[in-house]
Amino acid sequence: MNQSNPEIQKAKNACHEILKDENKILSKDECMHWLAKHEEFFNSFELPPIFDDELVEFHSLYYDLKELLEYLTFNDEVKNAVDNYNSANQLNEEFILQWLTKNEELWNNLFLFMIDCIEGENEFKIGYFQPSNNSNLKVAKSDFENLIKFKKIYSPLHYEGTKK
Repeated sequence: MNQSNPEIQKAKNACHEILKDENKILSKDECMHWLAKHEEFFNSFELPPIFDDELVEFHSLYYDLKELLEYLTFNDEVKNAVDNYNSANQLNEEFILQWLTKNEELWNNLFLFMIDCIEGENEFKIGYFQPSNNSNLKVAKSDFENLIKFKKIYSPLHYEGTKK
């Protein structure tokens, strides 16, 4: 797809709009608004751009944010799993194995979220994730609280179970 200068300017403006304040931590609602506003432009690419840095940055930023917010579609299911675990009268081996088995597919659906957004450097950043290679993009962790709780319960139980 041959990108014209107006498209490059549009990409620059869109990136600047969300990255202009490098100290700002964006809420999920702010990210969703930005995605909705620039969806048509993102969808105009037949293939991801590889030559113009501005277009590459926009495409990457849009894609990373969209992918991150898609994890929130599991929020209710994750909250139910966490509530179920926390309300258990006895955390015996049988309950834990049943809970792990019941939530294995959910864990599989969230596995990349766990790697990209919780583990590594992101785990130590207070209050935000950096879901893109762009170090100026910060997304509030509070919107992902249930997913983080699920990971903190499931992950050690899962890894402990695989040792047996």
